[in-house]
Amino acid sequence: MILVTGISGALGRLVFDRLSEADGSEGSNPAGPVGMPGVVGGTRSGDGVATRRIDFDAPDTLREGFRGVDVLVVVSAGYAEDDIVLARHGAVVDAAAEAGVRHVIYTSLAGSGDRLTIALPHRWT
Repeated sequence: MILVTGISGALGRLVFDRLSEADGSEGSNPAGPVGMPGVVGGTRSGDGVATRRIDFDAPDTLREGFRGVDVLVVVSAGYAEDDIVLARHGAVVDAAAEAGVRHVIYTSLAGSGDRLTIALPHRWT
């Protein structure tokens, strides 16, 4: 199963929609068609049915939300001080490892943004 975080935002929704189309599903689909992994979405306010609750500031939601996930697409936690972004992303990485997630894809900045002041926590992640 593939889980995409941040599907209430523009990038997360776009990635989720495209993966769902490729999967042959119409949105959240924990099983998916035969041979396809299924795609589910995560949001801070997930309802537990159509979307999973994935709140980077509430690590208990991460452990439960990543259960059964093989591939995790993490849309960066974004706008906050470096220490907060580091804590959020660290919690995601720890919970993914605990849940047995096999592959993590992280969206962040391109090489040209590597010198920006916001780049440090993203390079770390």
